[in-house]
Amino acid sequence: YELVENAAPDGYTRVTTAFKFTVTDGEITQNDSLDNVTVSVESADSTVIAVEDDLSKITVNKMDIAGENEIAGAKLEITSKDNISLENVIVDKGTDITQSGSTISWTSGSEAAVLSGLPDGDYVLKETGDEIVTADGTYEVISSVLEFTVENGIIKNNIRDLNTDGQLKDSFDADATEGFYKVSDEDVANNTIYVCDAKKEVPKTISISKKDIADKDNSAAGELSGAHMCLEFVDEGENVFTDSMVSGYVKNADEHFVQGEYSISSKVITWISSSDIGDMELVNLPDGNYELTEIASPDGFTKVTTVFAFKLENGVITNPVAAEAEKDKISATESSVTFFDDISKVTIDKRDITGEKEVDGAKLVLVIDGEKSLENVVVEHGTDVTKSGNTISWTSGSEAAVLSGLPDGEYTLTETGDEFTAADGQKYTIIESSLTFTIENGVIVASSLADDKDAGHLKDVFDKSDIGQDGYFAANVENNNNTIFV
Repeated sequence: YELVENAAPDGYTRVTTAFKFTVTDGEITQNDSLDNVTVSVESADSTVIAVEDDLSKITVNKMDIAGENEIAGAKLEITSKDNISLENVIVDKGTDITQSGSTISWTSGSEAAVLSGLPDGDYVLKETGDEIVTADGTYEVISSVLEFTVENGIIKNNIRDLNTDGQLKDSFDADATEGFYKVSDEDVANNTIYVCDAKKEVPKTISISKKDIADKDNSAAGELSGAHMCLEFVDEGENVFTDSMVSGYVKNADEHFVQGEYSISSKVITWISSSDIGDMELVNLPDGNYELTEIASPDGFTKVTTVFAFKLENGVITNPVAAEAEKDKISATESSVTFFDDISKVTIDKRDITGEKEVDGAKLVLVIDGEKSLENVVVEHGTDVTKSGNTISWTSGSEAAVLSGLPDGEYTLTETGDEFTAADGQKYTIIESSLTFTIENGVIVASSLADDKDAGHLKDVFDKSDIGQDGYFAANVENNNNTIFV
């Protein structure tokens, strides 16, 4: 004889092997040895063959797309399409289990959930809820729904992705951009379904900021407006920068480049910083080597002259390199670079013609061409300081005057009034010429210095001739940068 179990009771797996046995004179004299079938003689005229079915067990594994890590905290739901009650199904290894009518829901834990006693029928499995936040990252839920059939306690190999959008695979895929269900032939044989979530792609933002060096230790300090910045991708490649990478700043539409605007080309992006917008934020820059340069400083500041080189690896700044002389003006983290500009300082020093003695009591006037105002310029060590529009005037004291925050532009410096007597009683005549010069990026342009009357009143060394000769202006003397001697 052969005894075959054609169908198992709901929630059980059937014995799939035929049980062969021989009956002689009313007794079983020979039979197969099967784990799930036992033969017992209960009396002289009674022999029992017991076919023992296992409770069906279906495993639902919640994994990442690489199949390496179990993801806890995902909300999963199985529903019977035949409206069969699932209230007697046992769920092991899940938390927050809810069984209501034809639906079971649970939250994944650190191990795969095992559902015991799932009746035969058609089912729908889906992931519900919002994204899953773990210590390892944030995972997005799968949008698709999986349909499968249980027959004789076993998953049949007719699994379907109801959304037909490619979210059913037969192997793990670490390079997938979205989650999927993984069910291979081997998985079917093991009664296992994998629900694999992809990590949410968090935009990798690099922030580039321009600040006043006086605010270097003030994390709440705002952006310094007016710096013309340039970021260049220096590796091979084309169309590296796109407008979608820029956050906050507005694309320049004409030749008038103003604060808060940027200009973009294949491998170069430039912009003018704006305190209203804040940092320049660049999203999802490609990995590679970059150079950051300050093309022009804001009015009243000196620029960082270093070309700052760095590398992006997996969206993180590595290998930052800045010139030793300006390391204090550049700060870099894994996701940000800050350039700090010094306020410009121009020294105007009133001396005698030997250059050895400070002279007090001289009246000096500085005028910038055009409509820029000098009213916010700070004058130290001068007396009787007057600021009006594009003009500053002061009287020299016992120390050289220091003018902080002079905006870029073309200037004229003049000594006014008549001859004067210093505090020590010495009389001095004033210089008949005026000195013109240009400030660019907070620094006096040496080649721009000129005696407006071309009368020999501009020198690059102190003249120790007799007291009786004419006065003069001196600049670029003994490496005294940004200093004019009168």
